[in-house]
Amino acid sequence: MCLTKIGGFPAPNVTVHSRGTMAFARRDGTMWMRVRVTQRFRHDGRHAEQTTGTILGGSGRYRHARGTVTGSGTVVDTPTRLKDVRLAYRLVMRP
Repeated sequence: MCLTKIGGFPAPNVTVHSRGTMAFARRDGTMWMRVRVTQRFRHDGRHAEQTTGTILGGSGRYRHARGTVTGSGTVVDTPTRLKDVRLAYRLVMRP
């Protein structure tokens, strides 16, 4: 994931809104999507939930792909990196 805009900083009970792009590489091609990430941090300022977006296209089998991506799960955001990433994404492609 490559974030291009981040609105806020992780802190206790804060919601951070970010935007960027994401790619899913598969054996038969890659899908690219534009995403809006909402991270709602818990009282400890480290644990957060994430994501929604739009499939923009891709390569190989996914060259003309369009649709939506939704995600949910948790991450732990530390000063140096994300850890304990437990996210699941649902890709819905339309013809």
